[in-house]
Amino acid sequence: MVRRVKTTVGRVVVAAVAAALISQAGAARAQTCRTPHADGPVELSEVPERLEYIEGVLKREQRKASWWNWGWGLGFGALAVGQGSVALITDDTENQRTFGGNAVRTGIAALNQVVVPLRIPELELKDKSCRALAAAERALENASRAERKQVALFVPRIGSLFLNFGVGIFLLANDQATDAIIATASGLIVSEIRFQTTPFGAVDAHENYKRGIMPSSKTASSGPEWLLLPSVAGNPSGMTLLVRY
Repeated sequence: MVRRVKTTVGRVVVAAVAAALISQAGAARAQTCRTPHADGPVELSEVPERLEYIEGVLKREQRKASWWNWGWGLGFGALAVGQGSVALITDDTENQRTFGGNAVRTGIAALNQVVVPLRIPELELKDKSCRALAAAERALENASRAERKQVALFVPRIGSLFLNFGVGIFLLANDQATDAIIATASGLIVSEIRFQTTPFGAVDAHENYKRGIMPSSKTASSGPEWLLLPSVAGNPSGMTLLVRY
């Protein structure tokens, strides 16, 4: 009888300990978030900090994307108007071809900037839950993908080659070898500068976030930013240096 009581008590103790451990494990799981882009389970206490970081990155990249879209779009547009005006005003046939060809090229570039702009997704935080963190991570991933596309997209680079070499061949066919070389080379340089000045902060931030590295968004955005934009002067190969603080 004593042995049965001891055995029963032992089983009850084991069951109680197991229930306590299961309860603690469940509570621990309830205090963490599992999101697809984090470096591991995220404590609920870390969610506000991560949301603040992602929100800061997206706002900063939205501002940069706006500058990049408007800067290049207006720059190309103004340059196309200036070159087209010179082509219409001048009586020199060679200048008409040079400025006219360049006006068509920069006009197409301006149109491309309007049709295929860099778009950074908006983030609306209604709360600071695990679901909000998952949505914020998806927005950061989409921002990273958008910036990568602008740099690595195949069609714009091929289109740039066709435009620039097309103007060069047109001028070369009209015995304007020097103008053809200058127009082609300057166009290729400007196109590459446009690609290289594409905002890339969301890409770096996304990669760092997946590794658990989250520097201050204020620190990451400090310092001047330098941009090279096409000049609005009559010279088809002109450039403008823009410094933004």
